[in-house]
Amino acid sequence: MTEDKRIPITDAKSGLTRYSEPNPYPPPSGQQAAPGETGAGDEQQANSPDAAGKASESAGGTSEQAKKGNKQSSNKPKNEIKNLEQFIAHAYRLKGKRVPLKAKVERQIAQDPRLSEEALKRLSELVNRDKLFAVPRQLLLVARQVEAYPGLRGALREFVRERMLEHPLFSQSDLQAAISNLEGALPPEMGLKALVQATKGCLAEKQAKFLKDSEFNQLRTNAANCLAIWLAETRGLSLPNVIDMLYATLWAPAAKKLDTDTSKLEALTGMADFAGIGVACEGYRRQANECLVASEAAARQSEDLRGQVASLQAKLASANAAIEEARAALERTEAELKGQIESVRKDAGTEAAHLRHDLEQQRTRLLRRLDADVRMLEQGLQALTRNPPKVHIMIDHAERVTEALREEIKQLKGDD
Repeated sequence: MTEDKRIPITDAKSGLTRYSEPNPYPPPSGQQAAPGETGAGDEQQANSPDAAGKASESAGGTSEQAKKGNKQSSNKPKNEIKNLEQFIAHAYRLKGKRVPLKAKVERQIAQDPRLSEEALKRLSELVNRDKLFAVPRQLLLVARQVEAYPGLRGALREFVRERMLEHPLFSQSDLQAAISNLEGALPPEMGLKALVQATKGCLAEKQAKFLKDSEFNQLRTNAANCLAIWLAETRGLSLPNVIDMLYATLWAPAAKKLDTDTSKLEALTGMADFAGIGVACEGYRRQANECLVASEAAARQSEDLRGQVASLQAKLASANAAIEEARAALERTEAELKGQIESVRKDAGTEAAHLRHDLEQQRTRLLRRLDADVRMLEQGLQALTRNPPKVHIMIDHAERVTEALREEIKQLKGDD
């Protein structure tokens, strides 16, 4: 078994060189060890050729021991990241700073992106040192960059998910359901709001006791940012959705605490993350432009609709006028028809009365004529029954009846 590697550290004032305690996770090649991760030398930085040279110059010249330390540092073997455990350990050494992922390292750790129980136990010490929960967000951002290796991406996401689920800040059942994306979980904004409103009471007593208020606020902010990325990753939220969610839960409540122009100006001029500010402002600017375009389109559409409404109202007025005119004409026609019907009814009544009168006169005349003719024929028949029969009387009466009937027939034809 090889001996643990120890890093030479040169004192900037004295020029003396000593060796650090063994580090279970050596920094990768080309990377300088972060302050505080080299063992007992917390106040000094791990030696590199540039750092050693500057330290020697600040001491007033180079000593032989400093040169020897620089030579040993420059000749030390490079430590490359070969698996996922080493990559995550490297991320925790950066203490929340951006974690670069080179293509070569990505290919290497994607070959077997699994974490054994022993690896998780070794990483747990680094996880416990991350008191402000600053590293999981960086690991999620790395996972979003991985496209060609879904196994590696899933392993990074699963590692972050487990860290969130086991952290006291995420102990609420609603947050656990939101992280696991369970059915009936809180909407993203409400879940983030629940996390931001968490208090120190959710932490362990020892952890809460040694954590300053400013550190707890930073812890809560880091956790909220990590959850925002997690929800964007698992719920498919767009960038404008994430901006709105962060504004409603983090940015706007903090801005409300600034009650003077001086404090607001101090906050504006004290911002250091220009890229994040630019992304947020650009997102709102894009939304404003989209709203402006939509508003102008709506205004044009509204103007067109007003024109259509005016045209329809004119057509409606014209149709109503035509209807009124048609109704008036119908009423006039109805009145005229009623008058004509009444007139016809009266004329028909008068004509019927005349016809009844004429018919009654004809009936009366015919009855008298027939009655007279019947009497004459009876007298003629009586004359024939005498002894001797008086034929001439019958002939005379028959001729009279015949003549009278001819006159009646003639009169009836004349009436027609």
